[in-house]
Amino acid sequence: MTFRSHGSLITATTETTQFVLDTTRGVPELLYIGPPLEPTDLDDLAGVLERPRAKAALDVDTPAQILPEHGSGWQGQPGLRGHRPDGSGWAPRFSPERVDFEGDRCSVRAVDTIAELAATTEFDAMPDSVRIRVRLENLGETTYQLDECTMAIPFADEAAEVVHLTGRWSHEFQITRTPLTTGALRFDNRRGRTSHDRVPAVFVTSSGATNTTGSVLGVALGWSGNTIVTVEALTSGHRVVQMGEQLSPGELQLEPGESYTSPWMEVATSAEGLNGVSQAFHRSIRTSESVPGVDRPRPVVLNTWEAVYFNHDLETLTALADAGAEVGVERFVLDDGWFHGRRDDTAGLGDWWVDEHVWPDGLGPLVDHVTGLGLEFGLWFEPEMVNRDSDLYRTHPEWVLSTPGYEPVEGRNQLVLDLGRAEVVEYLREKIHAVLSSYDISYVKWDMNRDLVHASSGSRAGTHHFMHGVYRLWD
Repeated sequence: MTFRSHGSLITATTETTQFVLDTTRGVPELLYIGPPLEPTDLDDLAGVLERPRAKAALDVDTPAQILPEHGSGWQGQPGLRGHRPDGSGWAPRFSPERVDFEGDRCSVRAVDTIAELAATTEFDAMPDSVRIRVRLENLGETTYQLDECTMAIPFADEAAEVVHLTGRWSHEFQITRTPLTTGALRFDNRRGRTSHDRVPAVFVTSSGATNTTGSVLGVALGWSGNTIVTVEALTSGHRVVQMGEQLSPGELQLEPGESYTSPWMEVATSAEGLNGVSQAFHRSIRTSESVPGVDRPRPVVLNTWEAVYFNHDLETLTALADAGAEVGVERFVLDDGWFHGRRDDTAGLGDWWVDEHVWPDGLGPLVDHVTGLGLEFGLWFEPEMVNRDSDLYRTHPEWVLSTPGYEPVEGRNQLVLDLGRAEVVEYLREKIHAVLSSYDISYVKWDMNRDLVHASSGSRAGTHHFMHGVYRLWD
């Protein structure tokens, strides 16, 4: 799917879906998403969608742009909230500057010379969906305090329900249906990680839509930290799904010349129920170059946790691998308990080297036995976490995410490392690489077992920079 220009409109079309953007007002507006239109329909599309002026209303109808502007008349949740030190710049109004095309990508840059901000909206065409993100740049000479940057997608008048996912540990992905009414339905995730109860995805459907029938618009946010998801229906008739990163008070300040880039938001539609959107998202992931190996069948896994917990020894684990191989297991994963001082869940996290007492000959004998059976070998890590009873914490207690003057809140006897600090990321990268490069390890089980609470880096909230540190460690 490739983006093309059609006057002030930008289109991207597949066999089943067409996306139409209007760039007239600077920050683009999604005019249409659905089955492909005839070329003549495009010329009349903006006029057809314009709503008549209501009594006692503004003189101009103001649909939501990707970054909805209060300064232009949008009366729902604004996409951008922030201000300068003197309180100015709180309601920008952007004007178009340029549109750039590069292969399957398109970017639209808009500028507000009064607020001294630039907003560049990027679109990435996937097989049957579009990914969208916004980059906000501070063009001024003073700090811009950014409080929120959320992107909006309009949806059709016939939509009647919001399908979203909730749940808890061992009861995940519970489907909930909520009737659409005037007002806002909002899901905030403040756990510092992707959560069971606030999955950053919603599906807006026609009445009674099923897995295989009905019209569905699906919107999902590619972010592993705190999120905002809002579904809003205004009395004007405008209705949007809006998503973005949840920023804590004072968390993010843009100095002159600095910029903020939102997470990617992915949008897909289907006339054949929820499965159609789900399949569009699946195709997007499976064709992404950033996810190596995703197109191959997933191996059958034997994970050691429930079998042995922390009771590691070579004889028991080789016998377990033998039993797994006999029944068709293809990957053997050594779970928690292999690293320094980790005899129970109160100690050892952060000390990522092989425990010399449990494994006097290293992991080599176990790895060789497992791979000799024709199985892949995988290893468990939880890099973001640290125990107080660890060499790392005793050496660097200042590396913990905590708020000065307050005792940190523990979860599962764990504290959280401040991965917003470059030296913490470098320490973890060095230790993990040393283990992975010493053995024939094909797979990492990356765990993350607690929520972030009172997570300050210095005196400021640190979740945003923490999550970017996690991503740098993955890379």
